Parts: sequence; C-alpha cells; structure tokens
Amino acid sequence: MVDSALLVIGKIYYNMFEIQEKIKNFPGITSAQRHELYQSFVNRWTMLHTDLHSADPEYVSMAQNTNEEVMNGFYHVVENLYQDTEDQVAIATQLTQFRSGHGIFGFGRPVAKAAASQCQPG
Repeated sequence: MVDSALLVIGKIYYNMFEIQEKIKNFPGITSAQRHELYQSFVNRWTMLHTDLHSADPEYVSMAQNTNEEVMNGFYHVVENLYQDTEDQVAIATQLTQFRSGHGIFGFGRPVAKAAASQCQPG
C-alpha cells in the first residue's frame, strides 16, 4: 500500500486501526505474546503517526467525529493549512455536511462518497 503512487496516508490510519483490533482478538496466543505483539504495533504506530493520517474523508462512516485523536489531528491540519478563521469554519462546516449528507453534499450524494474514496486528500 505505501509503495503505490497514490496518497494513502488516511488509509494507513484505518489499516493500523484494523490491525490493532485484530491483535486484541488474535486467537491461539498467550497473554504475554499478545502484549509483545501489541507493543511492537504501538512502537511502529508511534513512529508512523502524524496528524495527516486524520485528514482522509473516506472513512467518515467509521465515526471519525467521535475519535478525539482523529478530530484533533484533522483540525490541527486545517489550522496549519488555513490561517483564516473563516476558512477553518467553512472547512469544519463542509466536513459536517459531508458526514451528514447535507448542504453541497445533499442527501449523501453517491458522487461525494465516490470522490472521497478516489480523490487524494489535500
């Protein structure tokens, strides 16, 4: 995934979340093995993670808005890219509209959802 020509930073965040869940439920290993595997995962995640991982709209159905780490990362990216508060508010509003399928994204338009999975963040 990371060797592709596409920008996949948000997808990496989602995949790392999935790996974490699989480690929690991985059958046939002892508690000590699970802890060792989880610690390796945490060490790698700590090395890889940036706020940009939070900026991919494709995974809005994964309740990004309820994840404090994700939302803090998203807003940190917005604040760094857009200094004007009005621009920041417009982006926050558009994210809410996209998540709910309202406004310019009216009724969960299929094109908006398709674009989220195919367009590059940024």
